[in-house]
Amino acid sequence: MGIIRVRKWMIAAGVLGLLGLLVVVVISRFYVAYADGFISRRELDERLNHVQFAYDLHTRGTLATDKAYAESSARSILEQLIVERFLLREAVARGVAVTAEERTAHVNAVREWVVQQYFTDDAKAFEEALATLGLAVADFDEYVADSLLIYRLRSQLSEGITVSEADARAYFEANRQAFNLPEMIRLRHVLVAEEREATGLLRSLRAGEDFAAVARKFSRDIVSAELGGDLNWRRRGEFPEAFEAAAWALARVNDISEVVKTAQGYHIIRLEGKQPLRERTFAEVQELVRERLREGREADLWDTYLAELRRRYRIFIFSH
Repeated sequence: MGIIRVRKWMIAAGVLGLLGLLVVVVISRFYVAYADGFISRRELDERLNHVQFAYDLHTRGTLATDKAYAESSARSILEQLIVERFLLREAVARGVAVTAEERTAHVNAVREWVVQQYFTDDAKAFEEALATLGLAVADFDEYVADSLLIYRLRSQLSEGITVSEADARAYFEANRQAFNLPEMIRLRHVLVAEEREATGLLRSLRAGEDFAAVARKFSRDIVSAELGGDLNWRRRGEFPEAFEAAAWALARVNDISEVVKTAQGYHIIRLEGKQPLRERTFAEVQELVRERLREGREADLWDTYLAELRRRYRIFIFSH
């Protein structure tokens, strides 16, 4: 029987390897990444809750609500958290600053807008929605304040971007169609639940009854009903197929459609106006062209800057 000789350095290497593995296991219980400093699981969990809160607001009242949205996107959210850590350090290094007064004003403005927009000015409901995700108003405020500092950093980086007239003209010539005014249509409509009711209203309207008054009284489309059924100016493709076909078939102002059935119910449509497609000159849109080109260059500069940051710092992700 042969004898296997194990040298001391082999034993030491094995022990060190095992210890290294144990260290990684222990670290990964409390931290999710190293990005020039450790990022704890608690930090990531808080960020996931912020993202879930924002997602819940965005999808409020729709069928798209997903209570596990943030968790299912944890890896990309962690990567964003890492990038933001670098950006906040860069802001400090570059002397980007936000005064206490600016911070307070910005945080209050954002919080008040969210409360008004999504909670009908009910601050208590806002606090309760945060609490269901383990967040406090102070957490929300801190998150918003950090975003202001990053915005200031981006603005500083973009200060040197200029767009010459020659550049703007070249961009316009290469993208003329994007600056055309599209064909548009303006409509009023009445929406009811029953075909019989729609047919009766159509007879009354064609007999001369005021369309706006009928829409205010009978239409189930609450938003447009308050405006006398007015749907404002719209482009092609903004309505359900049957509604779209009937609306664009109307030829003259004040023409009224037949009853049109969609998933929402039964519509009667009146044409208020039509605008044909119009090509615009460079002189008409030069400021818009400059702004669009500047935004594109700013986005490219920002992407390049983020890529350079990722290369500069050491990043190790332990989970997700």
